[in-house]
Amino acid sequence: MAETRHVFQVRQTLNIQGTARVIDFMVDKGKIGSDSPQRIVLQITEDNKRILSVSIDKEKIVDLNEGKGTSYKFVIDIDRSTYDSDTKLTAEIVDRKGRDFPWFDTPDDSLRAYIYEKSVESLVNDFIKDLLNFLSYRISVKTKRE
Repeated sequence: MAETRHVFQVRQTLNIQGTARVIDFMVDKGKIGSDSPQRIVLQITEDNKRILSVSIDKEKIVDLNEGKGTSYKFVIDIDRSTYDSDTKLTAEIVDRKGRDFPWFDTPDDSLRAYIYEKSVESLVNDFIKDLLNFLSYRISVKTKRE
């Protein structure tokens, strides 16, 4: 039997001062009616060269130490390339309190309305801001006050 997955996908092609830019954004909410892995992918290319690739994989896990509640494992890959530098970052986060990254639960209608009212670029900017907040919250550094 074929697997039915819930996927939201948008692509926008722009021409910015003679530079062809393509924005691909996809939210794969997994197999309908299951706790299957989920994935969000953002890819931006300019003149057929990848300049930014972001993926977030989410998996519901059973914490053998706790044995109760919902835990999520997130694997975040960021790959950024420009003419003068390359940046690669991978983070693995296990949230034992079941806190989710909100973009996995955002209804498709809300994403469509957001794009209609604002733009794909605004959607991408807010996604990146939320991702940075998500990372900074979980990788916070405590400093000693004097």
